[in-house]
Amino acid sequence: MRQIEETRKASIAAARVSLRDAKSSLSEARARAQSLEAAQKKANAEAEKAGKQRREAEERFEKARAASEDADRRAQRITGEVEEAAQRVRDAERGFEEASNELELLSRKLPGR
Repeated sequence: MRQIEETRKASIAAARVSLRDAKSSLSEARARAQSLEAAQKKANAEAEKAGKQRREAEERFEKARAASEDADRRAQRITGEVEEAAQRVRDAERGFEEASNELELLSRKLPGR
């Protein structure tokens, strides 16, 4: 009987050790899970913030691209206008030169000169 009682006590002691180890493992697992949940929340918040920043940057880029395209179109239109104005200046200079030459010729032909 005594041996049965000692075996029973040894089994109980071993079970207590196993229970203590299991409780410690459970506690560590819970702490790790909490830590990972906090890290996940932080990572999700950072991902959301980065996504928002990316969308805002894309919107700014689209606005800048549209403004650049508008500026290019205006520059091309103005370049065309400048070329037309330069041609009108050349035409006017040619007209002025012709009128000056004609006046010079007429002035030479006037009687009394």
